Amino acid sequence: WHGRGFDVLYLKVGRGRRRDLDCVEAIRKRVGSAVKLRVDANMAWTVGEAIQELRALASYDIDFAEQPVPWPDIDGLARVREAVPMPIAIDQGCFTEQEALEVIKRKAADVIVAGLHETGGIAGLRRLAAVAGAAQLPICRHGVMGETGVTTLASLQALASVPNLTRGHQVMHQLFEADIVVEGCISFDSGDIAVPKRPGLAIELDRDRVRQYAELYEKQGPFWPC
Repeated sequence: WHGRGFDVLYLKVGRGRRRDLDCVEAIRKRVGSAVKLRVDANMAWTVGEAIQELRALASYDIDFAEQPVPWPDIDGLARVREAVPMPIAIDQGCFTEQEALEVIKRKAADVIVAGLHETGGIAGLRRLAAVAGAAQLPICRHGVMGETGVTTLASLQALASVPNLTRGHQVMHQLFEADIVVEGCISFDSGDIAVPKRPGLAIELDRDRVRQYAELYEKQGPFWPC
């Protein structure tokens, strides 16, 4: 993040209180107070554990805590939200506009984290965002391991039409050693990715890499030894 302009950082928690506290404290000290710090427990806690753990992390100025309890427990998430000082985000428990409506009715979250993969594509994401927007809840874009620049570019176009967004979104394409979109299609500038002005979704495939990965898939399947 340093020197690239990122002002929102995510950290996985839920791996033991001492470890969580040490990691969050170290990062907060390193980045200072100007950077937003978000934690994601990936459903690691019970309701009681979530309340205790998040209260312990509160002094580190957490921007929001994502999915602290298992996804089916919407009422439990609401209990956590009432008991802790930081905003609560829902991810795995909210993929459709119907689920968003339940979250709103039960006052279970302050932020909805959602992406194209979970909502069924651009139209699904925009429908969910519209329901959230009616209740004045912001949307944070969710990223998934293994996604390519194709999803990032499509998400940029979808999010450009959504007014109720958080500052800072999740992207994973940059973790690939070699993406399948043409080099230069996506670039960070002071922590942001500009919405391209090219036609359509602005996706331009690197045909050689697509062919290379297709051949690997035919030979070795979707997974192969590192």
